[in-house]
Amino acid sequence: MLFTHVTQESPRCLIELLVCGTPIIGYGSRYCEDLIKDFGGGRFVPVKDWKQLGDLVVTLSKDRQHLSQLIKQAGDKGTRFNNEAVFRERSESIKKHLP
Repeated sequence: MLFTHVTQESPRCLIELLVCGTPIIGYGSRYCEDLIKDFGGGRFVPVKDWKQLGDLVVTLSKDRQHLSQLIKQAGDKGTRFNNEAVFRERSESIKKHLP
C-alpha cells in the first residue's frame, strides 16, 4: 500500500496492512518505521519527497524479487498481531510518539 500521510499520527490501517501481508511503502515516520523495524515489510522515503517516492514505486515495480520479499516480511510481521496485541501496540505507540 502506498502510504502518503504527512501528519504525525498512528493510523490503524498500517497494522491491518501487515496482518494482510501487505508491505507499507511510502513516507516514513517513527510510527511506521517502528512497526517494521524487527521484521521488515516496508520501505520509506522522507515525508513530502514525492519524487523519491515515485522512484521507489518504479524500482519495486521492476524488482519483483524485492517486492515479494517485502510481502513475505509484512506477512511474518503481521502474524504477531491479534486484537489484544493491536490495542497494546497502538497504546504504547501513542504514548511514545505523541506529546
